[in-house]
Amino acid sequence: MNIYFIHGVNKRRALTDAFAGVPEPAAAEDGYRNKYDQELEQLEQALRICAREAGFDGIKLIPIYWGNLGVRFHYYDRDPGPPQRYVPSVHSGPARCHVKWSKGQRPQGMGDAYVEPELQALAARLDSIAEANGVVGASLRDLLLAAPQAVLEGLLAPELASPAVGPETTGAVAAAAAGLCDRLSSDARLRERVLELSGDEDADAQLVRLLEEELAASHGARAQGALGWTMKSALRLALKPIVRKAQSSRAYLDVGRFIGDSVRYFSGRGTSNEPGQVITEIVKQVEQAGWPKPGAEPNVFITHSLGGAVFYDLFSYFRSDLRFDLWVSVGSQLAYYEDAKLLAHRIEPSFEPGAAARKVRAPLPDDAAWYNVFDVQDWLAFRAETVFENVKDWPHAFPVNEHLGRVHTAYFDTVSFYQALTRILRDRFQRSRDEVNWRRFFDAMRGLGVGS
Repeated sequence: MNIYFIHGVNKRRALTDAFAGVPEPAAAEDGYRNKYDQELEQLEQALRICAREAGFDGIKLIPIYWGNLGVRFHYYDRDPGPPQRYVPSVHSGPARCHVKWSKGQRPQGMGDAYVEPELQALAARLDSIAEANGVVGASLRDLLLAAPQAVLEGLLAPELASPAVGPETTGAVAAAAAGLCDRLSSDARLRERVLELSGDEDADAQLVRLLEEELAASHGARAQGALGWTMKSALRLALKPIVRKAQSSRAYLDVGRFIGDSVRYFSGRGTSNEPGQVITEIVKQVEQAGWPKPGAEPNVFITHSLGGAVFYDLFSYFRSDLRFDLWVSVGSQLAYYEDAKLLAHRIEPSFEPGAAARKVRAPLPDDAAWYNVFDVQDWLAFRAETVFENVKDWPHAFPVNEHLGRVHTAYFDTVSFYQALTRILRDRFQRSRDEVNWRRFFDAMRGLGVGS
């Protein structure tokens, strides 16, 4: 069985701080490409296990690489130099997961170049409460439990500073805060909910929202207009480390490359007479590996993310002579691209008032099958059956022990994905009637270091 693999975005040399218009030193280590090569080694061994359980003697993995054609831009500010460099305009320090109060150190990234005055004031107030109660270094939750009245009044203080707030509102807020303090000590269920808020990255934000909820539930709508109970400044302070992490140089570069690669491909895809760089490179590599031909050995294409759109354009528009038996799209945005009419092969829908949306028939080769595998937790993957009529969705909730932000890139390091792929191979080719030896399968995957 021949398996062609087309990767998605962000598979290329890691950018250094060199100006984008200046060539990098030839000796610079190609870290991203090295990582990609390591991923391919594990992928090939894992695919051999899947093929074996599906009744095949072996596979030939043919990786198609186009990552070196991705974008070079990134969200950096240009330093006038010399030499010309890009310096991060984002936070470069380590991101905190939780607030930690300590004397002389502002919490939540207060050392940033600019922080709003009300957040500075709120941080200073909470710092002084921590010092007064001898709990320097406590989390926001623990500080609340140690000095509930002072912390609640502190969290509400920025909103009460508004000129629109009169004495009547101030008195009502003080009474509500006192009532909630009593409940924190007497209501076991409320205290349990507060104690549960630890360990998560956004635990402090959850705590602020919980306090807003409890104030609204116990004391009704606040007198200060229709906004109800708000701790806007406190919430912004609590979200500061998450924002800081989102604005880290790594996050900016990854997002920049992801969006940039997509824009670069679609804007430079070319035409059937003059294909763009990415399509030209892919066609060249497929030809070098041996253009797929019908025969005894099945030809399978596995694509990830944007690689699915590139492959769809390849067989539907640029090279309609491409023949294959099975296509497995993984974490694909293809349904979105078709709805947005961004694909090269366009079937314009006919809109009629009240008529149901018409599905598109993908121009697959005769007898070819298309399976769309995606993790329901993956915010960059789309169901395809709602847009295409000749595809079979294979949704899963793959167990991932890391942050959900990594789900989109974790498919090929997840044993559940390979389990799904094994079932797809058996479903499509029906080469073996024996039951899958799942114990042997999982033991082999663990031996490769594939996660659960």
